[in-house]
Amino acid sequence: MPPKTSVATRRIVAGLFAVSLVCSLGVWRYIVVPVLGGDLSGHETHAGLLYAHAASGTLMLFFGAAALYVGWTRRFFPLHKWLGGTYLVAGSVVSVLALTLPLFERHEPASIAVATDVVATVWIAFSAMAWRAARNRRFDAHRGWMIRSYVVTWTFVFCRMAMQLPLFPGLGAEGITATIWVSFIIPVVACEIVMQWPSAAPLPRWGWLPDPPGSVVPASAASGVICAPLLVNSWCKAPVMSVGRTMSRAAGARGPLP
Repeated sequence: MPPKTSVATRRIVAGLFAVSLVCSLGVWRYIVVPVLGGDLSGHETHAGLLYAHAASGTLMLFFGAAALYVGWTRRFFPLHKWLGGTYLVAGSVVSVLALTLPLFERHEPASIAVATDVVATVWIAFSAMAWRAARNRRFDAHRGWMIRSYVVTWTFVFCRMAMQLPLFPGLGAEGITATIWVSFIIPVVACEIVMQWPSAAPLPRWGWLPDPPGSVVPASAASGVICAPLLVNSWCKAPVMSVGRTMSRAAGARGPLP
């Protein structure tokens, strides 16, 4: 079972999700809609690929958000598989197009292609892990990889927003590439810290561990076996090895069993 979260944590996550959705709607309205309406802005030589990129990006953005919402709230859960599948297919199309579009027309600075190719490759890797986990019914792992995947998806939204501000005016044209890297790395690292925060929490006094999913021997039992000699040593005020030698001598004095 996934760990229980407090009401405050749920509200924070819901608030961040709502903010990201509103920002996504804004970027989609002012950047994607004009492209779908025919504003190619110098991309006339590969208009078909650009239309496919914009349309699949729209599906990727909103179906991914819907899949996360259904998975989080468990409402309309029978739709979760189809929402997530549409997100993965649309995202795969976007990623492949992001890898191939620079071959048709190079934008300045040329380092933009490197940054976008890395982002697309990371999205493919995270999404493939999410699909593999779901296929193997490792739903806790699936949940984590899908969150990572959508954070990378939202990188494109954050990047478009950041490009409206002169974040790195001293870098000139290379400031665009720097904006892409910042929009990609900071959200991914922040997401990983939040997701892994409970795993670095202090252990209880005697080191009792939670049982990992699918374990045959409970980790708490294994931890108890490890801690038992320390407890005996503490209670008896005698070294553990001395107790072992005493028991061995007693067994030898009694002689072998008949």
